[in-house]
Amino acid sequence: MSVVKYEAHPLYPAPSAEMIEAMAENWGIDALAAADRYRRLRADMIAQEQGDGFNFPYVPRIWTVVWCLLDWPHWPKALREHAEKTAGCDLWTFMRRMREALGFPDGPVNTVWVSGANRAGKTEMVAYMANATMAAAREKQVYVLSTTEGDSVQAGLHSKLFRYIPREWRTTGKGETGYISYKQKNGFAGNSYVLPNGSSLVLKYYSQEAEEAGEGWEADAVFPDESIPGDWWRRLPARVSSRNGFIVLTNTPQTGYTDVVHEFMGECEITRWAAGYMLPKDGGAPWRHAALGLSEAEHAELVDAHAARPERAPRAPESRSEDCWEWITASKLASSATPAEAAATPAGEWTTARRRLEHAPAVQVGSRLFEAVPRVGRCAGGRRAVVWFHSADNPFGYPRNLVSEMAGLDTERIRCRLYGVVTPSQKSIFARFKRDVHVVKAEAIPKQGTRYLLMDPAPGRNMFMLWILVSGKKRYVYREFPGNYLLPDVGNPGPWAKTSGKKNGDNDGARADGAQSFGWGVARYKAVIAWLEGWVGWKLWAERHGSGDAKTWPRTNLGEPIWPTTEEMDAWEDPAGGGDAAEPVHQRLMDPRGGGAVHLDTEGVSTPLGDFNALGVAVDAAFSGTVTSGVEAMISALDYTAEKEPDMYVCEDCTNLIYALENWKNLDGEASATKDPVDCCRYSFSSDCRDVAPRRVGGGWGESERRRHAGETRAPVRAAEGANQDARRRRPRVRVC
Repeated sequence: MSVVKYEAHPLYPAPSAEMIEAMAENWGIDALAAADRYRRLRADMIAQEQGDGFNFPYVPRIWTVVWCLLDWPHWPKALREHAEKTAGCDLWTFMRRMREALGFPDGPVNTVWVSGANRAGKTEMVAYMANATMAAAREKQVYVLSTTEGDSVQAGLHSKLFRYIPREWRTTGKGETGYISYKQKNGFAGNSYVLPNGSSLVLKYYSQEAEEAGEGWEADAVFPDESIPGDWWRRLPARVSSRNGFIVLTNTPQTGYTDVVHEFMGECEITRWAAGYMLPKDGGAPWRHAALGLSEAEHAELVDAHAARPERAPRAPESRSEDCWEWITASKLASSATPAEAAATPAGEWTTARRRLEHAPAVQVGSRLFEAVPRVGRCAGGRRAVVWFHSADNPFGYPRNLVSEMAGLDTERIRCRLYGVVTPSQKSIFARFKRDVHVVKAEAIPKQGTRYLLMDPAPGRNMFMLWILVSGKKRYVYREFPGNYLLPDVGNPGPWAKTSGKKNGDNDGARADGAQSFGWGVARYKAVIAWLEGWVGWKLWAERHGSGDAKTWPRTNLGEPIWPTTEEMDAWEDPAGGGDAAEPVHQRLMDPRGGGAVHLDTEGVSTPLGDFNALGVAVDAAFSGTVTSGVEAMISALDYTAEKEPDMYVCEDCTNLIYALENWKNLDGEASATKDPVDCCRYSFSSDCRDVAPRRVGGGWGESERRRHAGETRAPVRAAEGANQDARRRRPRVRVC
């Protein structure tokens, strides 16, 4: 047994007796000499890292994920060589492969938000990147932003920046080009410094006026630290655009779901997950050892060493960061986890499941079940990314203490403090809606059943519509309007709603381009309904105007869409109730309040319901009931268990309804941007839309079934709002003059 004494170090543990014996055998010396030799080697590595942070920094692999996303090549030399040797390719290829593995095949991003746990090494990475960017070329301009000058000094931002300045340049002082004046107490003189190659760094603070301090400068790189105010954030893209620069925002989101956080998370798709061992889903105890990347034996040794009196150097590291390079390599790396850790951390498809944060997969580890936590996310547009730093990524932050403090606390606090995760406090009403359960491809929707069209008109915006097929007890939403398809005179209308950061994310979203009025009257809606449902009248008209198939809207020689006249549409027979059509719709139902809203036209007073029926489109008033009753019916239809499938599915093409089901929280009342798709859907439940269609027998319809299908087989509409519906179809519209 060695009697050599070791100083405790979070990264380089003291060796065990077994390790000393193995080293002694390998080196051909006795155990005491081997222990002394290892002690000296260990001391040299510690001194090297502490004295020359620029050339010998400690770099957790998660840092390199940020660098790969940015295509940032200024890696420490030894690390770059190790990456190239490990992957068998040059650094540029290594970074490209990492991006492709993370769902960024179309190239690097220019902005990364590093959302990190407390003391996860975010500022250390910023300090290294800032100086490496400056040292790599002449005349680089780098800006680091923080809260206040005093806070930045006290929090150690200045001292970390100084530690990562190339060692030979730290004593530059005041020269013709370079200028570095640093004191530990006050930080950098003038909140800036210049390297001998002319590259400069400037510190700015959110306590300054953004209109003045946030304007008038250009940067190759900007590093906003902590929670940046919106008026500062909105100015940064313009600051880096002229130099083709980049932005790396770092913070622990303890201030909650702010507008800036929302800009990244509103439409973010997680592309890489990790197991949240401090977030068990099976009611069992959290796994503290696995949360630190350690085996149970290593964690026990760590606890025992720190509890000893006098305290001794542990024979285990404080934590072990995830080896992110394994995401792109076929086999485990030489520097990967211990066998015990590898056994505790399973690989599986859940690690790369592409889904929103609120739909995090569950992680099965042996007989245990844990929540998955995000590692990398792709923001809308693909030019921004989010990378999550976990507490285990930085052994120098002594995450063992934080893990102990968090054990037993509420889930939201653990997510934020240990994993850097923040979500809006309010959850969607349809919490059980899951894309991988409820969203199906178009070809998976049954051919037989009863079809309904649900309509929701509103002044000042487009009408929203849903087509639903009821087959037995299952209902399938198979089309929406406006949808993810081209419309004549419009093109792709875009999404109906988008996320919003107002009220810290506790809202129902904001209206987007698809909701903005096309300026269409009832005649155009009839033409589009006939087109989408495949009315025979529309097909014949389209053929006369040069359309080559039943799905192509006719156009002029100049490519302009042709619209039918009212006289031409008068001959189109409404196939609702059993007439000829590609998809015969049994009944069309409209929101009774919007459909009954009185408006003036050239001939007097009318309503949307009256307008459609007068133009030959059979539409009834839906029974809306209460919002609560319809929503509860939807919740029940969406619910499922291991033994019971849900009773409601949505075609993957219905992106607006899918978005509404994921985001509607019923917080904005009638102004809710996501309420229209939900209303259409709930009308199908409150109006008792059911399957009444006959089934084909022997390849055709029986005579009785033909009469039944074409006759009085409509789903009942409540008497209060549906009386005399057939009579209304037969008589002309009544105008009040």
